[in-house]
Amino acid sequence: AEASTPRVTRVFPISFAKPAELSTLLAKLGTSQSGATADTTSTIQVDERTNSLIIRDTMENIERMKKLIEVLDTQ
Repeated sequence: AEASTPRVTRVFPISFAKPAELSTLLAKLGTSQSGATADTTSTIQVDERTNSLIIRDTMENIERMKKLIEVLDTQ
C-alpha cells in the first residue's frame, strides 16, 4: 500500500543548520517509520548552492520531516 502512495517533492531552505547533517538525520527518520528502507520511500538531496534540502516522499513523511527541520534549524 505504501508503494502506491503518491510522492511529492518539497524544497526546504535551511538557515542555520548544515544541510548535509540534516539530510543524514532525515534519512534515518525515513527508514525507522516503515519496514521499507529510505532508498525506496524517500529521496533527500542537498543543494549547497542555495543551502536547501530537496525531499521527495509521501505527504505524511514530508510533514514529519518539516516539523523536525523546524526544530533543528535554529541558531
